[in-house]
Formats: sequence, structure tokens, C-alpha cells
Amino acid sequence: MAHHRTASPDGGDEQRHRLLRRSHRRFLQPYRRFLLEYFGPAIDYDPNAESDLPKGIKSEGRSRQHCHYGTCGNPPYLRIQDLKRIAPADVEWYREHYTAAQKGNYDLYVVFIERALKLLRGHGQLGFICPHRFFHLEYGEPIRELISRGRHLRHVVHFGNEQIFPGATNYVCLLFLSRDAAEFCRVVKSGKLKEWLATQAGQEGTFTARSITRQKWHFVVGAAAAPFERLENMPNKLGEVTDLFVGIQTDADDVFLLQKQREDEEYVWCSSEFTGQTHPFERTI
Repeated sequence: MAHHRTASPDGGDEQRHRLLRRSHRRFLQPYRRFLLEYFGPAIDYDPNAESDLPKGIKSEGRSRQHCHYGTCGNPPYLRIQDLKRIAPADVEWYREHYTAAQKGNYDLYVVFIERALKLLRGHGQLGFICPHRFFHLEYGEPIRELISRGRHLRHVVHFGNEQIFPGATNYVCLLFLSRDAAEFCRVVKSGKLKEWLATQAGQEGTFTARSITRQKWHFVVGAAAAPFERLENMPNKLGEVTDLFVGIQTDADDVFLLQKQREDEEYVWCSSEFTGQTHPFERTI
């Protein structure tokens, strides 16, 4: 949906703009109802508009062709532990340049969310499929604050523990942000993936922008919403009367995560990435 303008020495620039606008609307027409639901009126844009450029873009030496009315994407999911092994210098560079990377063991996708949001033009919309771990983990607090302060959160489709990508374990959501302030956020929680793909329906609730802050985002909907709200409103929390802590974390997935290969009446045989061998485990364990 991003429009890139190329200057034309033969004066045909405006004609190409008209052709682009017509082809853009013709291409989107069959999907218009779906796109309007998720992205709003940003799908009908004026490529020549100048008044809605994000603040700071010109100071970066960027112009309107670098900014977008709509962005859809699947940003990279890369933990800081892996980033340190691949590109250790990048870890601190992101911390210095991005608010989203300034707390805890951040994941690279939160940096992409911040950058993509910054590059949206006025009325622009952002749609990412990304992990929902930042909703409640410590490293997500800066990006939660950035989103909530600007009231950018407009719509969430939460897939819970459903696995979307074959061969990879990721807990993801569809995250829709608006450049303009949104007064409400609609949250849909998918029960079963196949049902949601067929109907785009699930348990849902609406949350005011005022209720969405840098604190953890729980977005409890359905029958559990009322009791959860009562617990949230209780004056004393468990963490205030006792010490809660997490034990030692090794992050040694290659040691503790095994791949099942076969089984018989007595053993389950699993391969280990760490040892490079297949090991038997008693079925009774």
C-alpha cells in the first residue's frame, strides 16, 4: 500500500499518479470489505498529500516516498540471546536508537514495530503478525508505553497457544496500530485457528484507550472478564505480601528440547541437537 513517487523528466509524472490511483482502487475492490474492517479508510489515500508526514522524517533526510499509509508485515522474531551471537554490536546500537529496545532481554520484532509506526503517515495503519509475549513480559514495557501513550492500538486478534507457523513454536497475534489516536481497541481471541480462518470470529471485547497503559496487557474477554476485573481491583496484590521470583534460566534450548523420533512398548526415542544423537527414554517417565 506504500506509494513511491519517481520524478519524470518528460512531464508524465501526474499521469502515472492517476493511473496508479485507478489501478490501486481496482485491485483493492474485491477485498474492500475486509480491508476496511482491519485498516479503515487509509486504503483510500492521496499520494500527493504533504500535510500528514510524520514529525522528524524530514530531519532524517527522508521525504514522502519513505512514509506509508498502510504497512502489513511479519517482522523477524529474534531474541537478544541469538542476536548477541549473530551480531553483538547491533544489540547496543538498537538500545541507543530505539525506545523499544531499552529494557530487559528484548526481541527484535519490537524494534520493527516502533520503526514501522514511526514511518506511518497521517491516517496510516499498521498490521503485523508478531508474538504477543510483549503484552506481559518486562522487555515489552517500553513499546507498550509508546503505543499506549499515542493511543495507537486499534485492533488485536489473539491466537493464544494456537500455532500458526508449521515447524516453529511461536505464540502470535495480529496487531493493528493506527497513526491517529484510537479511542477504543477491539480484541478478538481465537478459539480454534480453523474456525477463525473461516469466520474471523471469536470471543471479543472492547477496551478504552484510557485503560491501555504501559502495564501488562491481559485483554481478558468472555466469561473470565468479570472475575478478572474484580481481582485487578483488589487493593492488595500477591507480589506486595510475598517475594515472587524466577529461578535460574539457562536458555539452553538445544540441551532441553528434544525431537521425538520413534517409540516402542518400552522406550520413546528422541534426538538431541546438543549431542547429535538419539536417546531412549522410559515410557513411564
